[in-house]
Amino acid sequence: MQMRKLEISDSQASKIHAVPLYSQLSTIFRDMIRQDKWPVGIALPSETDLARTYGVSVGTARKALESLQSDGWITRRQGRGTFVSDPVEQQSDRFSRIFLSDSGINLFGSCVPVVLKIQEDFATPSEAQELGVPNKIAVVRISRRMDRNDTPTLLEKQVLRADIFPGIQEKEDFPVSIDSIFLRQYGVDIARCSENITAINADQTVSEVLDIEAGTALLHTKRKIEDVGGRVVGLIERWFETQNATYLVSLT
Repeated sequence: MQMRKLEISDSQASKIHAVPLYSQLSTIFRDMIRQDKWPVGIALPSETDLARTYGVSVGTARKALESLQSDGWITRRQGRGTFVSDPVEQQSDRFSRIFLSDSGINLFGSCVPVVLKIQEDFATPSEAQELGVPNKIAVVRISRRMDRNDTPTLLEKQVLRADIFPGIQEKEDFPVSIDSIFLRQYGVDIARCSENITAINADQTVSEVLDIEAGTALLHTKRKIEDVGGRVVGLIERWFETQNATYLVSLT
């Protein structure tokens, strides 16, 4: 991979104290990703190689990478290396950081979604109240099961405002984190989520979907999604199987 050297002019050098070197380097790295010179999914050189290429210390290269990682531009996988991420995907996924406690693996990154039903409907009075809209507003209902290692792990039901996400029910394929298409395809930037978490027993419907016995203990969550303008754009309800996994929620 061809990368350009970090060049600093005399005028820039006089202001070097105002802009840390690692910040300059991280800006260069971001430009490489934006310009598709480092495409999504590609493995980056090691910190040592980057430091040598750009004429900086290993510590500076490491700090520049840490800056990119914190903003979702790259992903570090232990034992495998550092890879370029999709910033939009990473930004939307920041609200779905639920990990398997025994392995530290992101649950949603290890699951395969199975769409059970998609339909356009009218919001119920309670849904309309949570969405902050008049009764009878059109919504799209998306029901999915998430399988991990071919085993049903959770049931997810989303209620999205049809006026904000027109045509979403016509899509043939959804990523694990549906939030990722909100910004990319609809320009909806998610700013805040609030969530209620409870322990419940599986009823007959949920037990059949998750292939467990009725009455089995489940982790139940109800989430409200707001955009940067403060609109509630959707509701998500999830039922997590707890017999084969324990969960860790990471908040950022």
